[in-house]
Amino acid sequence: MTFKDGSNTLGTGTMNGSGQATYTTTANQLAAGANSITAVYGGDSNFTGSTSSALTQAVHQATLTVTGITASNKAYDGLPR
Repeated sequence: MTFKDGSNTLGTGTMNGSGQATYTTTANQLAAGANSITAVYGGDSNFTGSTSSALTQAVHQATLTVTGITASNKAYDGLPR
């Protein structure tokens, strides 16, 4: 079983005895926004190939907050310069 996002192949999963296959995506594999996921079975000598109905998977981009701090520590030793 091949899993796709539109025409982009995500990866494959092996079908179990019940005819079900699973696939787990990796980090950053799906773009932020709506992704159209399908499962494609290529067929074999006993069964013809088929493609599932599309499932729309929404991916939201994480918010990243960066805070910067600059510190200055000048020790005064009491000696004239």
